[in-house]
Amino acid sequence: MRISAVVRCLNEIEHIERLVFGLRAQSLPIDELIFVDSGSTDGTLELIEDLGDIVVHIDRSEFSFGRSLNRGISQASGDLVLICSAHVYPSHDDWVEQMARMFDNGRIAYVYGRQIGDHRTKFSELRVMKSWFPPVSTAAQSHPFANNANAMLRRSVWCERGFDEYLTGLEDIEWARYVQGIGFELAYCATAPVFHVHEENWSTIRNRYRREAMAYKKMFPGAEMAAVQAMRLACSSVILDLLASLKSRTAVSPLEVVQFRMNQFYGTWKGYASGMPDAELISRLYYPRRTGVEADSMNGRALSYDGFSASEEALG
Repeated sequence: MRISAVVRCLNEIEHIERLVFGLRAQSLPIDELIFVDSGSTDGTLELIEDLGDIVVHIDRSEFSFGRSLNRGISQASGDLVLICSAHVYPSHDDWVEQMARMFDNGRIAYVYGRQIGDHRTKFSELRVMKSWFPPVSTAAQSHPFANNANAMLRRSVWCERGFDEYLTGLEDIEWARYVQGIGFELAYCATAPVFHVHEENWSTIRNRYRREAMAYKKMFPGAEMAAVQAMRLACSSVILDLLASLKSRTAVSPLEVVQFRMNQFYGTWKGYASGMPDAELISRLYYPRRTGVEADSMNGRALSYDGFSASEEALG
């Protein structure tokens, strides 16, 4: 099957070449690379015109995550479409192959892969990723949790109905609900991990969780979160993070942990009014502690980014 890749970007000059380097090292190569740019001003635009096959432009006034994906996928010719953020990069050379293989099951319409942090990732964010993206795959997931920072979809299903262009976030979960509702299946691929680089300030973190809560509220009108519930979740998360750091003997800044969790749940509270449906889905969104599980074994070759010079190697 032919595979297209769609990458959303905005001012990603520091990250995008690393992603392209990782894409070009894959055991199963992609057939075309499509960038969707929403108004970059840092040199990203000039770079992707050299790196990509197609560049789609979307005005900032029109931007939504769903709309940018729809614009990019509409230009794709592949049977499968790999979707990823510009600030991710694969850990292994069989990233694309592992996700594509899951579509051998004709009922699979949507697959999302594992996300892990690198040396720049805040400790609490690492804990979030470990909770959302466990080390064991799920061939047919019962709930609609998904994340399109690292995902692949069957384009023929997308052609029937694309991503919601009016949500402020969680367009990936909304489309997963749609896919499951029309009789297709959603899968999670733990053996297709990417490093996801989040270098956000506190305001950006707060706003990210706020817009996701707003989207969740739109999808589930009865969803609520009281201020006391948000504070309780923030405090318990801080305690669990600090205990986890002691157990793992990881040096962390207690102040950073408090700031991350307080901004996370303050933003979430702002996005809600106040109770939450779908306990299984919420368990993924609000990061419970997970017991130890045996991880799926990795088959591909680990990619090395040591001494990576993007301007030389990604273009080579």
